Amino acid sequence: MNTDYQQKQKDVYTPIIAAFVDGLRCEEFDSTGIVAPHIPACGPAYGKGLPKVAVIGEETRGWHPLSDFIDNPINAINQANSIFDDYVFTTWTNNFGKTFWDTAFKILANVNGEDNWKAVKNRQRKDILNSVLWCNCNSIEGYHITSEHNESIPESWTISKEMSKKHFDKFELIESTFEPDITIIMNWDVNAYYLDIKWDFLDEHLAIGYTDKGSLVYRMAHPSWLNKNRKYDEVLELLFESINKKSY
Repeated sequence: MNTDYQQKQKDVYTPIIAAFVDGLRCEEFDSTGIVAPHIPACGPAYGKGLPKVAVIGEETRGWHPLSDFIDNPINAINQANSIFDDYVFTTWTNNFGKTFWDTAFKILANVNGEDNWKAVKNRQRKDILNSVLWCNCNSIEGYHITSEHNESIPESWTISKEMSKKHFDKFELIESTFEPDITIIMNWDVNAYYLDIKWDFLDEHLAIGYTDKGSLVYRMAHPSWLNKNRKYDEVLELLFESINKKSY
């Protein structure tokens, strides 16, 4: 079995990225102000010993310019994976410890038997940090997040969004490329075109399901929402209780 998932990512995603870019080549498209699609970030040690954990969010909150992506699509995968060069994502947190990435570090620590999740956050367990896969349900973020402020053309954003849905936004692609042992989607509103499976509810804000290929997937409300509504600790406890009963 091929365990070099970064190489597999290049093999699979290079033609998909090219098809996405080709789909934007029309007279009415203007990339000005639109952000690029978020390509999955695959750690250099993913699939090389530790459990293959995929953490999936809703969308980015500001990303690289789409114009750069179009001009140099061959660099898109390297750029995505470059977050592991300096572990910049460990700074995308706050002091309260209940952001998307803080929660991801807690999940990674739990799965890998690390009692101190801050050892992951503080880069003391780079082996664990290097083993994660980060994706988003929506590779092109919502128009109102960045593109609207950049005064991009709504019709052009819609074209890029439709192309991203066609080429990137489907869990089946993640599953076939990266074969995660366990996936946690921290986004409650998952579109059916991304993933359409039967969910069993462990809580009104936490569900578990299996794909046709047998992949284990958890879906939970976004950590920020859970924290705001005082549900965070309760849901995380239920999540870990369930995870710890699984074999992967």
